Amino acid sequence: MTRVAWLALLFCMGCHSLLIQAPPVAQSVMSSSGGIAGGPPRQQSVEPELHLGRAASLAAQGDQEAAAEELRQYVALRPEHLMARVQLAEMLFRLNRREEARLHYELFIALAQDHGEAAVKHLIHCHSRLVEIAEAQQDAYEEHLNRGIGLWLLARAPGASAEGLSPDSLLHRAAAELQAARSEQPDEARPHYYLYLAWKELGQHTPALRSLEAADRHALVSRMTPKERRELQTCCVREADRLRSAP
Repeated sequence: MTRVAWLALLFCMGCHSLLIQAPPVAQSVMSSSGGIAGGPPRQQSVEPELHLGRAASLAAQGDQEAAAEELRQYVALRPEHLMARVQLAEMLFRLNRREEARLHYELFIALAQDHGEAAVKHLIHCHSRLVEIAEAQQDAYEEHLNRGIGLWLLARAPGASAEGLSPDSLLHRAAAELQAARSEQPDEARPHYYLYLAWKELGQHTPALRSLEAADRHALVSRMTPKERRELQTCCVREADRLRSAP
């Protein structure tokens, strides 16, 4: 799939404004030695809404750098306002501050994964941005991983079939991208975990179990979000119970 076709595919379902409430305390949201950590907001004397108002005013005046700084301070005080965080990431992306934008996209993903269907379109958008950043940085692993996760999300998104998208076709494309990511970094758990999810939905039980075992084997030293870690353990327990009860 070409880059243009990929982006068109991701955005065909639209992306609407949304306030997603995060957990009260967001700590260790992408855990491992190389992960992202979120903590309690810094205490400041300025009311958060003042930063938000200044950001809007500065953006309207065309001062994107100053607007981004105000929005950064707002997000530090109000980490539960996840859409403000993704708006900050978008602003940084447009300012070509791609590494900083990447951190905010990843933090949004880690926090928004717990919010179900309300977050799906935003998660797809963030993964598509991470694909673009990875392409610019020539990071093949991150490019294939985020494209694979984005396609997996799109295959499961409400209304995908109504948009003329074949879930099975998207899942096969997701599996191909995740296999490429696995080849780049075979000791990372995330490609294995999402491959398990894709293969399972396609009814491919043997490769699904192999991927699950590999994900579990590498999880301890891999970068994963809290939800991914929880669901990986749940999947391992469920599959072990299923195998024990099989005739």
